[in-house]
Amino acid sequence: MEHQPEGTLLIDLGTNGELLFKDKKTLFAASCATGPAFEGATLSCGIQAIPGAINKASIINDVDFPEYTTVNFSGSKNIKPCGVCGTGVISSVAELCRHGIIEPSGAFTKKDTIRPLVQDNDNRLKYILLPEDETHDERAISISQQDVRSVQLGKAAIITGIEFLLKAAGYDHPNKIIIAGAFGTFMEMEDMVTLGMIPTIATEQIEIVGNSAGAGAVMALCDNTYLQKAIEMASQVVTIDLTCDIQFQKIFVQKLRFPHFKNDNEPSRVQV
Repeated sequence: MEHQPEGTLLIDLGTNGELLFKDKKTLFAASCATGPAFEGATLSCGIQAIPGAINKASIINDVDFPEYTTVNFSGSKNIKPCGVCGTGVISSVAELCRHGIIEPSGAFTKKDTIRPLVQDNDNRLKYILLPEDETHDERAISISQQDVRSVQLGKAAIITGIEFLLKAAGYDHPNKIIIAGAFGTFMEMEDMVTLGMIPTIATEQIEIVGNSAGAGAVMALCDNTYLQKAIEMASQVVTIDLTCDIQFQKIFVQKLRFPHFKNDNEPSRVQV
């Protein structure tokens, strides 16, 4: 961050979202609880990012099941899909929003022409990513209404934290965004904008840097110069405690909604 331009926002995504913003002279930091959904936990069909985990979904039309890709590490055996990981649920929910299957409120549409959209035993809607005869354990892989709600909670926490951090620094928007964390490495930038998780910004102003916290820890352990620099920078950080701001909950509730999309046959762009 020391060598980044003014207006750079660093986002480390995981169960917690760590945020760091740089103005001309100061680093502002905040932390927000995004919840475990981003790492595949608590989801109805959630798993870690292991071989066989669905990590991307693409909806072609409302009749067929979506196309997908799975995690497949080098040297791992090809196995049938066995669940959906954090990047998979983000990709899926973003696609469902783009195609109007999920409304801005987060509720599934009531249209009965969408074949993968079915009711469970409790008459609650869920979207089938993959039917049982195509999965590893012969159980359908789906996105439930509760899964969508978990994504809403996580994305609302992130964007609310970002807005409060920018406000504290006196900025309306970041000039550059850096996405860190193992989870963030495999995120599609368009999906994050679609869900309203990050400020709308040109893709060339977004940089994915992977597990930078792990890399920084190695640097600090191997070279005392880096350790001392980290201690020095940390002592100068201005921490923004979001829980102490009475407006946080109000803005957080507002940010639960997804951006609005046109309801037509083709996925539309986010209206800004």
